[in-house]
Amino acid sequence: MSKIIDSIKFGLLPPDEVRKLSAVEIQTSDTYDEDGAPIAGGLMDHRLGTLEPRQRCQTCGNIALNCPGHFGHIELAVPVIHVEFAKQIYRLLTATCRGCGRILLPDEGNDSIEYFKTASSTSSGRGRRTSSSSAR
Repeated sequence: MSKIIDSIKFGLLPPDEVRKLSAVEIQTSDTYDEDGAPIAGGLMDHRLGTLEPRQRCQTCGNIALNCPGHFGHIELAVPVIHVEFAKQIYRLLTATCRGCGRILLPDEGNDSIEYFKTASSTSSGRGRRTSSSSAR
């Protein structure tokens, strides 16, 4: 019996979900101490998985061969924009009114979502304001 994948969806997790799924918070960029042991809260923390054949992972308890590895997270001082989304964020910001936050539509009334996917900054000053658009 074969299984067919209908679809794959990629997305981002909200920060609280990332913290919940994370095995450890990375608090230092250091890897090993003077004795050669991984530093807790560092980039080589044992809770992220183990590389040594006979050691057990502190998160799942498996040896290196069976441990899938676990991810950690870094708490940033300020929010940052992911570079992959910079263009889309710019388009969304130029398609909304700075005063009220409503979507700016061109005078001809094309209110489809396709317009906003391909829109450039040309509609930022000429459009009319509306409270919603049909996005389906």
